[in-house]
Amino acid sequence: MRRTTGLLSALLLATFASSAEAQPRPPLRPGAPAANGPAARVVPLREAVQMLQSANGDEVLTGLDALVRLGTPDVVPPMVDLIHRGVDDSTLENVVEKLGIIGRPEAIDELSSLLHHRRSSVREKAVTALSHIRDNRVRPLLESGLRDSEPTVRGAAARSLGEI
Repeated sequence: MRRTTGLLSALLLATFASSAEAQPRPPLRPGAPAANGPAARVVPLREAVQMLQSANGDEVLTGLDALVRLGTPDVVPPMVDLIHRGVDDSTLENVVEKLGIIGRPEAIDELSSLLHHRRSSVREKAVTALSHIRDNRVRPLLESGLRDSEPTVRGAAARSLGEI
């Protein structure tokens, strides 16, 4: 137990030292203008959800961006449904990132299940997404990421715990 605590302390100290040198991360806010500027059209929820049904990958991404701009609790279920329908790896990672940007507690259950995904990049993005959600259930989930088999996931978990 003492050795584990020492390793955890060393990992957290190393994380703090490296994050002090890095540029601060811009705050993620629901409803913030999209990367393509404030002139972006606000898409109604129903229309954005319909875009997620498209076979066109670009339209799906547009729908995801529209849901992020809305940022309300009711945008989480359509995004979770998209994951459950089965999407390609790139889209899955994109959805996980968007759930983090939204930062809604309604996404905790899905993100926690993704902590056990077969691909480490998805687990890492799930850890990062969870770190953006302010809820008491998040800390134990991030701590579980410290026990992941993949170093990148453990690092993301340590960074996230250091930030919260």
